[in-house]
Amino acid sequence: MRISDTLVGHNGSEFGVFSGMYFNPKKNTGKIIISNTDTDFFDKGQIWGEITTVWKSLIDYEIELTSGKASR
Repeated sequence: MRISDTLVGHNGSEFGVFSGMYFNPKKNTGKIIISNTDTDFFDKGQIWGEITTVWKSLIDYEIELTSGKASR
């Protein structure tokens, strides 16, 4: 994932859960993702692929939001 701005946050996982929370102080926006699945590395990338897709959607919405084009 390419991130052009500096983000402040943290992610973590426990059996059955993955979470990530990041704030972009430059744009004054944040993103939170919580998944009820663990992100073990034996899934051949399926879980990480889905998490990446969701995260990219949040980035796209952040761009719309900060450009004033998003409906709130």
